[in-house]
Amino acid sequence: MFIVTVLLVIAILLLIYFVLDSQTLREQLQPFKAENQALRTQIDKYAADNQQLRQQMQQAVQEELERWRNKEIASVKAQQLEIAQREARTQLEQWKLDQEKLIRSDAVQRSRATITGQVTEQLAPYMSNFPMAFNPKDMRFIGSPIDFIVFCGLEVDNIDFIVFLEIKTGKSSLTKRQRQIRDAIENHKVIWQEVQLNPTPI
Repeated sequence: MFIVTVLLVIAILLLIYFVLDSQTLREQLQPFKAENQALRTQIDKYAADNQQLRQQMQQAVQEELERWRNKEIASVKAQQLEIAQREARTQLEQWKLDQEKLIRSDAVQRSRATITGQVTEQLAPYMSNFPMAFNPKDMRFIGSPIDFIVFCGLEVDNIDFIVFLEIKTGKSSLTKRQRQIRDAIENHKVIWQEVQLNPTPI
């Protein structure tokens, strides 16, 4: 029984020791709990700051990406515009060359037609198919504004009348000036006038 009592006392002492030690331990742990709470609060704050930083970083990355994209789009547009302008200039130069060839060809053809017309007009009185019965020797070529003045009977020194003669080739028509001359003649607005000049000594 003594041993049981001793064991019981030992057990009670141990229990008291553990209870007291646990209380001491709790008291010792109290500052650690407060520190732990402060650490948790700090960790939560860091987590919130981290989340905010993440959002700011994500926004900054998006803005930078948008700037880069806009810059690339502007660069591509500028390149396309430059290519389009270069192509337009090339096409314009080619068009100019083509048109210049056409204009030159047209100018040569017009010049040939003009020269042919002038030669034809001068030689017309000597052609067998010349429709009017004028003596070529009575005709005087003046070229502009009309082709010929015909002094009918000039060769035989017996001028009966005078004809103002315009020869047309192809589908050409009278010019405004030629029509005015025609109208003046048909309305008998023709005048003879002499001018005598006194010779001045040289």
